[in-house]
Amino acid sequence: MPAAEFFVAAAASGSGDGSLERPWTLQQALSQPASLKAGGLVWLRGGTYAATWKTDPSLGRISFSCGTHGTAEAPIVFRNYRDERVTIDGEANEVVLFAQDCSFTWFWGLELMSSAPVRTPSRSYIYGTAPDLKFINMFLHDMADGIDLWTTATNAELYGSLVYHNGWDETNGATGTASTPRTRRASSVSRTTSSSASTATTSRSGPPTSSSTISCWRATSSSTAARSEYASRKFNFFVVGNNPSAPARNLVVRNNYTFAGNTTTTPACNAFGPNYGATDLILEDNYLLGQFRVGGPYVNCSIRRNHILGGTALGFITGTGFDRADYPDNVYAQEPPTSGAEVFVPPNVYEPGRANVAIYNWGGADTVDVAADTLGLATGDRYQLIHAMDFYKDIITRSHDGGGRSWCR
Repeated sequence: MPAAEFFVAAAASGSGDGSLERPWTLQQALSQPASLKAGGLVWLRGGTYAATWKTDPSLGRISFSCGTHGTAEAPIVFRNYRDERVTIDGEANEVVLFAQDCSFTWFWGLELMSSAPVRTPSRSYIYGTAPDLKFINMFLHDMADGIDLWTTATNAELYGSLVYHNGWDETNGATGTASTPRTRRASSVSRTTSSSASTATTSRSGPPTSSSTISCWRATSSSTAARSEYASRKFNFFVVGNNPSAPARNLVVRNNYTFAGNTTTTPACNAFGPNYGATDLILEDNYLLGQFRVGGPYVNCSIRRNHILGGTALGFITGTGFDRADYPDNVYAQEPPTSGAEVFVPPNVYEPGRANVAIYNWGGADTVDVAADTLGLATGDRYQLIHAMDFYKDIITRSHDGGGRSWCR
């Protein structure tokens, strides 16, 4: 049976019934009106959504708060309508989306950002403590933490998303995270330049009895997160437990492609259990540029088929409890390549025909060929190349000529 469909619009009056003609406001829909049952699909019409819905004693101003409850078989889905640009602007609010009293809710194809001109720790982020959340093919940028999913956010997933320009400046460095604990499948795009710090995914463990898992799948790197004028504390990944009794647990980090910019002075870090180690970590098939910051002990961890490249500002592998000899099935290099190119086209499991294309243009060539068969193109198929950090404007549309190669510039 098809899911019941409802509509939300930025200019809705607040008296609508969720129909296309009389849409709900976003907060109305997030508060789950009686007609929005498990399995409901809420379409967000194009536009900019901005508000201060309430103030929390500890979290400050909140733009939108989610209170929807689906089921494992029938989640409630909030999705942009017909690829329209849906921008949820947290402005200067501390929390742009508060997800605590909800479950089995998916957010899909939405842009969350902050238009506030000053970067501060309290300038907008997603705060999630609810179980069974999914963030699919999202655009998360110009916020503080980006996305925080804490230990109670079990079975969360961040997938196919572009995460960039998140973080803030402090006197001792750039800070900011896109965070995902306990069961998470995360995929995000992050790139750092010589003066920027990027955070793709971070985990923070809770009480000593809790476990946290991040699953990072098919993440591509081509966005910039926590930009900073300072020289330290730049992270692509920052996955850490909060005390010796609560190391990072059950992390699954696969098929991610990060970029660190300048790796010879103050490189971005990829940190996995830097304080108290990790238990049951799966770190496989990733490209991790920048420092590889680790800490021990590592218990029952599978670390293999990774390319760990760059990071000369401090020790190449910093921390204790990690010996490269114990994990030989990886490529370790003090400096990244300076010639050639490598291309990755991981498919998107939620939207066939869509992929985040990761290109490591080591030699700085003007063009890089991408094999058409990796894109699944047939002769005559039209395709679009879209800039990861200018997704709605910088678009190249072409047709495949059957020559076996496509190109990206």
